[in-house]
Amino acid sequence: MRRERAQYAVLKEECHQLFPIVRSGRFITAPVITEDGDPIQDPIVLLEANPDKGLATVSQENATPCSSTMVKEVDKKIIEWKLTLHQIVEEDLLW
Repeated sequence: MRRERAQYAVLKEECHQLFPIVRSGRFITAPVITEDGDPIQDPIVLLEANPDKGLATVSQENATPCSSTMVKEVDKKIIEWKLTLHQIVEEDLLW
């Protein structure tokens, strides 16, 4: 059991490095990436993924993203993980 907890802690840290919302106490309600690895550019997704930037994340004039931090993902494993990230229950993110 101790080994499993240690492995789980390593996985949680890896997830946090990939997507900082993990283990932050916040959650997202929609996919953040497409099946092709392109970031979702929806204003709600951008605001949920970048809460510290607030409305500065999205241009007020044409509702296009202002942030360059979201880039195309090519690793299939990470794409699959990010596609289901919004389905993870908040308690699982905090455990």
